[in-house]
Amino acid sequence: MSKSQEFDVNLGGTQNLPNEFKVGKFAKARFEEISALTQVLEGPRKSGQVFQRLPRHMRRRAMSHNSKRLPRRLREAYDQQLEKCGAGQKKKRPSRKFRRRPKNLLAEYNRRQRTHVWLETHIWHAKRFHMVQRWGYKLPLRPTDKSFRACYRATAHHCLLQDVSYHCCVELSGPQDVLLAGLARHASVHCGPTFAAASCLKGTREGSVAFYQRDAYPRGFVGPVSFTWRPGETEHGRTVWLWAHPAFYQEVLRELTTTLDLRPVDSGESGAEASVVEFSSEVERTKLAPRNVPWLRVPRLTSGDGRVRAALLKDTLARLQLTGPLSQAVLTQALAPTDNRAEAWRALARSASPAQMPPHAVLGITLFDPRFNLPPKRIKAVPDCTEQQLPPVLPAAWSAGEVWSERVRDEATAHKLSWTAVAELCGRRLVPEGPVLGEGESGRHTLPAMLIQRPGSWDQRGGLGSGWDIVLPAGHAMSVWLALVLRGARVGGLREATCQRLEEGRADPLAPDSGAGREEARRLGAELEERHFRKPPAKRPNYVKLGVSSPFACCWDVLVREWCGGNSDWWVWRARRSGSTETTPGECLVPVTVHSVGAGYPVRCALICVPAAGSIAPLEPVHADERQEDRREMRAAHRARLRRERRLRKKGEGGERPAETDPGYHAAAREAWLPKVTAIKDSCTQTVIGYVTAGDFSFSLARGVGQGYVVLRALKHLQAQGVGNTVLYRNPTTRQYRLGRLSYPDAFAAS
Repeated sequence: MSKSQEFDVNLGGTQNLPNEFKVGKFAKARFEEISALTQVLEGPRKSGQVFQRLPRHMRRRAMSHNSKRLPRRLREAYDQQLEKCGAGQKKKRPSRKFRRRPKNLLAEYNRRQRTHVWLETHIWHAKRFHMVQRWGYKLPLRPTDKSFRACYRATAHHCLLQDVSYHCCVELSGPQDVLLAGLARHASVHCGPTFAAASCLKGTREGSVAFYQRDAYPRGFVGPVSFTWRPGETEHGRTVWLWAHPAFYQEVLRELTTTLDLRPVDSGESGAEASVVEFSSEVERTKLAPRNVPWLRVPRLTSGDGRVRAALLKDTLARLQLTGPLSQAVLTQALAPTDNRAEAWRALARSASPAQMPPHAVLGITLFDPRFNLPPKRIKAVPDCTEQQLPPVLPAAWSAGEVWSERVRDEATAHKLSWTAVAELCGRRLVPEGPVLGEGESGRHTLPAMLIQRPGSWDQRGGLGSGWDIVLPAGHAMSVWLALVLRGARVGGLREATCQRLEEGRADPLAPDSGAGREEARRLGAELEERHFRKPPAKRPNYVKLGVSSPFACCWDVLVREWCGGNSDWWVWRARRSGSTETTPGECLVPVTVHSVGAGYPVRCALICVPAAGSIAPLEPVHADERQEDRREMRAAHRARLRRERRLRKKGEGGERPAETDPGYHAAAREAWLPKVTAIKDSCTQTVIGYVTAGDFSFSLARGVGQGYVVLRALKHLQAQGVGNTVLYRNPTTRQYRLGRLSYPDAFAAS
């Protein structure tokens, strides 16, 4: 007899139930399942991160990166897990209270100066200026407030203060004839007084020369270099300080090393010259750690025969610059000399303006610490004497000073009082603004300094830009800086220095025929181009339609080649003597100044053109943009590619997400907007003869002024047109030509 079906076929088929039920076996299996489930829900986990073993009410999000959020019994296990996975425990950032301690702040400041060195006034500037990185330094660019006109008024009527300590100094010592013979190979008498000028050789005047590569004049220009001879002789002969811009300082040093056969020497070999000094506090030592202080840390070189020695005083001396008619009043009221130069100080106080002093005069002086004479609040210094007097005569003995001695500089830096000590001494005064130190104590708190007069411009500007430079040992710049600021000096940055050169009519030290000038032009051109292409096409000018082939850089190679043939080995004319220029090669560039006639002013990369017959301020026609359709097709193809890749990503067939920007597309698009420069001379309706390298509206002349260069052969072509000095200039962003008057050296005057 067949067994009966206990389940429906559609539900389970033919299944039979067992004849007996074992309760113990069933209960044991269920108990194991319940225990496992209970352990998962309530007990700690044996897998995953350690902090995940805790009950949910004890877990914190910060436990994943901070083991101290865990209970003590689990911290060691969690640290071991991090070591196995290679992550490691992240160190907690020190508290702000710890970071703001003076010692830790100084250490952090020194660490941040590994790439770009800070000036001693960096903290003061960083709170009030936009800072930029230039030439290995962190420098102030412009104030954060709207003070463009105010800085000009300070230059013309008051006092403008600038920190130019980034200028680098090289000290050369040796026999005078040997030094002059070596330095003469880097200068030319055609460009003006050289290192052997009688007015500078005595040490009473500062000189300036156009420094060239060895025996390369008129090519191979490096940059302008100023120099000061030490009065008298020392045991090593004569000593001269050379000041160079940091952009070409290394090139100047390489040329001097080759010419004078200089080789590095160990500081221990000249231990007799150096003196070991002890700083008054560890804080002052930490502040000067990034600088070449004391003298033992100064890099030195010597010639093969040992007759010439060189010391690299870069970051060893501070240099502050005062500009304006009231700079002399600010200087004499903020600083107080010792008895050795009291008569010289009275001569300065009697003059109402630095323009009345002997030009480029050098005055060595020893000053009291200016922090003991700070006014309680900022005041405006005014001259004591308003009568016009004859320029005072400065004896040659006044040029000598203790700032030339490295031992005195080190002692002044090492024995400088801290600000806390100065505040305590000032608090002991019996009478407000009375003497702080006694006669015996005041002599110990002094600093050596050097004052250098700058004559400014004496054309139609009447001494605009005249002032004083103050050279100080490292460590004292901030003390003197605050003393000058509290006497009413207004502070400027790199932008103000550029505008000041334009107002005075001085050339840019980074000339286009120098390596530093070409590097600066590339940097500025790349910056302007990047800023241009960050804007959408509708918000930026189309230079192809404007007929401007090089809107961001002055392509001198192309322009000289078009005017002078295949030879593009050009240089800038700097000779001062006048005469015939028929024998001068035509590929040289002549420095010119463009004065606007009427409205408008030239800007950088503006075109200087020869006016065509009968054209007075014409309008450039719109040029055809042949690459417009190509750009549209490229943009459409680029967008189609992005849409196709987006669809593939949504379908899961595209793999990883590609970059949204295609470097190849952007490079091709930029080339379509700005084609490669192949022609400049005849790129527009007017013949191009040169470029404007710097231009703006001049407040002193009340019209637009631009400085630039033109090709010599093009200048002769202009003179042959019979239009005199009339030219046309056109800014890169406009089609409007404007009239201008061209001024150039007398050597190129039309006969």
